[in-house]
Amino acid sequence: RMPDSQDRYRAGAVYRRLLRYVGVYWRPFALAIVGMILTAGGDTAVAALIKPMLDGSFVDKDPDTIRYIPFVLVGVFMVRGLASFASETWIMQVGRNVVRDIRRHIFDKLLVLPVAYYDNTPSSQLLSRMIYDTEQVYSASTKSIVILVRDSLTIVGLLGLMIYYNWKLSLFFLLIGPVISFLMLHISRRLRRIGRRIQSSMGN
Repeated sequence: RMPDSQDRYRAGAVYRRLLRYVGVYWRPFALAIVGMILTAGGDTAVAALIKPMLDGSFVDKDPDTIRYIPFVLVGVFMVRGLASFASETWIMQVGRNVVRDIRRHIFDKLLVLPVAYYDNTPSSQLLSRMIYDTEQVYSASTKSIVILVRDSLTIVGLLGLMIYYNWKLSLFFLLIGPVISFLMLHISRRLRRIGRRIQSSMGN
């Protein structure tokens, strides 16, 4: 079993190599990032509109709020929906292209390996690497980036809104943050170890 420090290094090295593949398709990747930013902004905007909508409609009964807030909400949801659809489409395009390129590189490498390698390596392991392992790269190059960009920006936006409304209550949630981060770090290390065992079992 590898030490945690080496495990973190390997994970970082793997993602750096993955980003080199992603960098070839920087245009759709950049458009996907813009879509994620707009999606995160839409989530924050919806949360920010709830208070004026409730106060203006049900408490103050302001006719302007009652008249215009629904249109604003519909507009925000439309922009968010289109941005989310576009970002998911572009990031999926990048992910599929990356998987195709990695499979081509693996195949090119297999063509020049010595015969002894095939004598010592079961064909099931080769097929697993070509089909299953590369498909996991697709998940890493799409879901991980979505979590890193869109969800992180959404958290930052909502946290800023919370601090604006009530910084004392926000401070309480910030104190819980390190505990959650520690748990997620521990879980992610365990999931990486389980993932490696799953990859080996697929070949078996």
